[in-house]
Amino acid sequence: PTLPSTQTAMFKEFQNEDDGVVCLADRQAAGRGRGENTWVSPAGCLSFTVATSLNEASLLPFFQYLVSMAVYNAVSKLCGADAKEAIGLQLKWPNDIYGPGMQKLGGVLCESSVKRVPQAGSPPSFYICAGVGLNVDNEEPTTCLRSLMLSKGLEAQAAALSREVLLAELLNELEVLSAVLSEQGFTPLRSRYTSMWMHTGQIVQVQEQGEGSPKEQAVIRGIAPSGFLMAESSEGHMLELHPDGNRLDMLQGLIYQRLRR
Repeated sequence: PTLPSTQTAMFKEFQNEDDGVVCLADRQAAGRGRGENTWVSPAGCLSFTVATSLNEASLLPFFQYLVSMAVYNAVSKLCGADAKEAIGLQLKWPNDIYGPGMQKLGGVLCESSVKRVPQAGSPPSFYICAGVGLNVDNEEPTTCLRSLMLSKGLEAQAAALSREVLLAELLNELEVLSAVLSEQGFTPLRSRYTSMWMHTGQIVQVQEQGEGSPKEQAVIRGIAPSGFLMAESSEGHMLELHPDGNRLDMLQGLIYQRLRR
């Protein structure tokens, strides 16, 4: 079927559904990305939204990282090797999936709302819609997983690839990662996440929050406890980086505040 957007359908129409319910479309007429961005969803693209929940508000910013990790792990399983080594798959902070040559393969969109208002003796519960768009069989508008597998000589893996198999693996991975996040937080997942991304040691231009602050360079070191980027200034200060909200690429126009030691 064709839907305007699996994310919109799930978030607006199915908020009372149980965790694990999935809305899947063959095509999206108005696929959504972060902010006002759109996502082109032709035939061959895996487009879905899954419903889930969390009981800890401080963990909500990390859930989009879990979904990206689940994509990476699922692709690794289908490749029979680490996805970065096998086909050049990498994660771009905060919610994009890239192939070699900075070709975008997909993205993640997470939205949340209060599912259960806290009452005496009970914590709040937060409803999450986690949407994924991933090029599986469609070579346009960039490239797709099947093409990358074939380009690396993974003919058997490419022949076995399907949206359905990938979706099943991805949801299995997400279930495992979600349990870790709920029980232990993001700390045990942090190093694994940064091993999948493209940013370790990357130099970015940043400026301190406030009008007229000069730009300076900083080196990305990881993920801060808040879920934002952590970087080191040329003076050795640890910084927490926030996007300024005005750029298509969230790594442009970063503003910072110093982290307390």
